[in-house]
Amino acid sequence: MNAEICRFHSFPNWVNKASSWLYGYKSSQIVCLDSKGRICEIGSDFKRADEENSFPVIVYEVSNKKP
Repeated sequence: MNAEICRFHSFPNWVNKASSWLYGYKSSQIVCLDSKGRICEIGSDFKRADEENSFPVIVYEVSNKKP
């Protein structure tokens, strides 16, 4: 199971906190999933989550370790 880094509870929360909460992470090190299990990578993905009431968006650290 990948470790949860943070949760964005709304679109404004993502806009206001993403840069500080995810500081130091590369995009290849995280995955953001909305409550419907869809990947959110760019602003329009987060906007869709807002329009479709699929927040929270949970950010997970991606494990590159092989089993």
